[in-house]
Amino acid sequence: MKKLSVKMGQLQTMATINAKPFEIAFDTVCYWKHNQVVSLQAANVPAELMALVSTLKIALTDNSFTFDNRDYQPHITLIRNAAHAIQNHRTQPIPLVAAKWLLVQSKPVRNHVDYVPLGRWSLR
Repeated sequence: MKKLSVKMGQLQTMATINAKPFEIAFDTVCYWKHNQVVSLQAANVPAELMALVSTLKIALTDNSFTFDNRDYQPHITLIRNAAHAIQNHRTQPIPLVAAKWLLVQSKPVRNHVDYVPLGRWSLR
């Protein structure tokens, strides 16, 4: 995994990102075998979110960020190092309204991961 390296000018660039607020409904419990994670995911990802992700990837690349370039999959991690696999299944949707976005660095620390906010911006 690459480390995220952030400079002040790069954070100022993030402030120029324009994206619309959106609602996302997390409705599917999933198991990721490769890292033994149980997560809550959205069966339908809003177009506004994918537009934000695309805009961010371009801005990050154009401004010399180094980052993990995996396909984006919105999720909420429920369990790390799950003792056994579970079947993926639908559940009662949990709707969330996104009015802000954050740039967050994940830092592995001993037996867990710390998430460090590097910046926060409003969707408008």
